[in-house]
Amino acid sequence: MHRRLQYSPPMLARIQPHAIVIGEQAEAGEARPLSFAVGHARHAARHSSWMMARLALEAGPQHRANEDALVSSLVEPSLGAYRHFLARMYGFSAPLGVALLATEGLEAELLVTRVRTGWLASDLLGLGLTRTEATMLQCRLEIPGFASAAEALGWLYVSERITLRHELLRTRLLAAIPTVFATACDYLMSTNGCVHMQWNELGRALDRAAPSEAFAAALVAGARAALDVQQRWIDATVYDGF
Repeated sequence: MHRRLQYSPPMLARIQPHAIVIGEQAEAGEARPLSFAVGHARHAARHSSWMMARLALEAGPQHRANEDALVSSLVEPSLGAYRHFLARMYGFSAPLGVALLATEGLEAELLVTRVRTGWLASDLLGLGLTRTEATMLQCRLEIPGFASAAEALGWLYVSERITLRHELLRTRLLAAIPTVFATACDYLMSTNGCVHMQWNELGRALDRAAPSEAFAAALVAGARAALDVQQRWIDATVYDGF
C-alpha cells in the first residue's frame, strides 16, 4: 500500500540537494523493454484557462521537447533509469521550491501540493544514491529569487506540466519494475487521482492572478526563462546508462 508522506512548506524549504545521504546500491536485473509513448496531446491541447492556452501557444514546442527529455531515461525502465529520473527532477525542483516559497504574493494553497521536493527526497533516500546521482546533485542548479509573483507563476506552470505524464510513468514503472516502484513511489503517487483537478486549479489561479496584459506578459516571460534553465539542466544531466 502506498505510503503518502506529508511535508509542511517550512520543511520543504529546508530540503536541499546536498542534504541527501550518499548510498551505494546494486543495480537490479535487466531492464524490461517497453515502447515508450511520449506526449499527452489530448490533455495539453485542451485548456479551460485562457492563460494556460496562451502559455501553450507561445511556448508549446519547447515544453514538449523538455518533457520528452526529462522522461527519456525511462524508455527502458530500470532501477538505474528511475533513480536518474528522480535525481534529475529533484535537482530542478529543490531550488525552485525554495524560490517559490520565498516569493511574496503567491497563494499558499497553490504551493502546498505542488512543491514536491519532500516526496522526491523520500524516494531517493529509499532507493539510495550511487555516485552518479550524487555527483549530479553536487552540481547544484542555481535559481535566484523571483522579482515578481508573475515570474514565479511562470516557473510554477513549467514545473507542473510534467505531472500530466505521471499516470503514464506510474503504469510503465509498475509493469516493468514493480518492486523498485513500490519502494519509492511517493513523488509519482502524489498526483494519483487528482492530477487533472490540480491542473485545472492551477489554470484558474493563473487566470485570477493575471489582471493585466503586463502581468500576463511577465508570466509568459517567466515560463520561457524556466524552460531555458530547465533545458540547460537537462543537457547537463544526460542519462548514459543504456
